[in-house]
Amino acid sequence: MFTFVRKNEHEGLNKAIDAAILKLASTTPGTQEHRAVLDEIERLHKLKAPAREARKRVSPDALIGAAASIAGIVLVANAEHVGAFTSKAFSIIPKPKL
Repeated sequence: MFTFVRKNEHEGLNKAIDAAILKLASTTPGTQEHRAVLDEIERLHKLKAPAREARKRVSPDALIGAAASIAGIVLVANAEHVGAFTSKAFSIIPKPKL
């Protein structure tokens, strides 16, 4: 239904790196200008690297455990709503492990 297009976050940096690489090709190795362009390329790559860390996903085991706990709570709550238990019904619900 929805499609999300991810915009290139480093478009400006990529253009600057490409321009510096083209400039590097026109300089002679070993000169001061060549070293300056290499330093510039290195600096631009460092700016590009720590953009954003990937989000940590929830493991499927944790989701199944959470769903089972919620289902147990709903079942006990519905059973107690119909008729009160004389014992503690919430003791059968699994406790979350931290």
